[in-house]
Amino acid sequence: MEECLRLDANERPSAMGCQQALTFMAQTIPSGGGGNSLATTRSSGLLHALGWIQFENGVTPKAQEYFRQSLEASESVGDEQGKARALNAMGNVYRLQGQPSKAEESYIQSRDLYSRIGNQLGFAQLVKALGDVYRMRNEYSKAEDSYIQSRNLYSQTGDRLGFSQSVMALGDVYRMRSEYFKAEESFIQSRDQATKIGYQLGVAQSVHGLGDVYLMRNEYSKAEESYIKSRDLYSHIGNQLGLAHSVRALGDVYQIQSEYPKAEDSYILSRDLYSQIGDPLGFVRSVKGLGDLYRMQSEYSKAEESYIQSCDMSTKIGYELGSAHSLVGLGLVHLRRNEFAKAGESYLEAQRVYYRIGDRYALANISRNLGWLHGQQAQYEEAERLVREASTIYGELGVKKGVTDCDRVLAEIRRLQEKSLTPEV
Repeated sequence: MEECLRLDANERPSAMGCQQALTFMAQTIPSGGGGNSLATTRSSGLLHALGWIQFENGVTPKAQEYFRQSLEASESVGDEQGKARALNAMGNVYRLQGQPSKAEESYIQSRDLYSRIGNQLGFAQLVKALGDVYRMRNEYSKAEDSYIQSRNLYSQTGDRLGFSQSVMALGDVYRMRSEYFKAEESFIQSRDQATKIGYQLGVAQSVHGLGDVYLMRNEYSKAEESYIKSRDLYSHIGNQLGLAHSVRALGDVYQIQSEYPKAEDSYILSRDLYSQIGDPLGFVRSVKGLGDLYRMQSEYSKAEESYIQSCDMSTKIGYELGSAHSLVGLGLVHLRRNEFAKAGESYLEAQRVYYRIGDRYALANISRNLGWLHGQQAQYEEAERLVREASTIYGELGVKKGVTDCDRVLAEIRRLQEKSLTPEV
């Protein structure tokens, strides 16, 4: 729904897509009573709308303030529908800011209110939103349960759009758990459902999801084909945000295939698109992608500059997860330069952020990286402990690839240790 609120018609989905997406927005139901209550209820609705405008323009602090005022106005007249709507919006702000715990709290309150007033559509929407939070925290089992529940609720209410989006979200969960067959199956199902109802935005998103699956399966030609198709679909319906996402994903494909000039062009184009439409989150991710690209080409000064820019922008918009990811990139640059102390500082600072926001997957990555760092400094016992810690977390999260990577790192650490014990001839 958010993209439908863009002021520039060129940046909005099709009219059909917006009409369908409107079913996701809870409508303001005036409370019974006199003029003051009705006026306050309408004021709550206006504040909520103003908040959405700010939210869509990337001005999250102002959006958050409007949503807070909307919540207070609804509470003052006992408008539970308005309160649920405001709490839902607050959860969206927290999720965008990389604060999943606060988002979860708001979503649960909103979900329970919708349940109490018998709003099945709102209830289903919040169940799915909670799934998004769990997916953000890499709690894939809880995310899967939420998406299956929301899928079934949408099926019962006959909401084919919600059904399609829940199935697509399940595809993302299966992809992250390396269950690629189930992921592909889900994305195809959501694509076909979206096609049936004429929801072109959903078709584009599902095709993009298939590209992600093919990328993870190292089927780069099919991934490129899917991203190009989703890029063209987004361009056709005038969705600049989706267009930017697909262009950035193409950059990832080109980077993996060492087609660095094409990758750089893609990241720069997506960065500029995000800048034009006012999406600071996408901007941060594209700049970080450039940092990764430069690091892979051993252009460490340019990589460092990109990581610092993405870190600073993340801090500015309150995107803690982006700050942490950029710090990890900086740590890798320092490691390549054999600046072990600086690398350790970057990793530990990122680790503190991951602990604060409860991102266990990222914590596992940090433990693995710290383990490798200690291994490079001949601190083998601590190195093995950290990598085993990472492997345990990956196992609990069901991330098989992470466990495999840890086995590889452990083998390399042992090789380094054996080499250090072998006397030179």
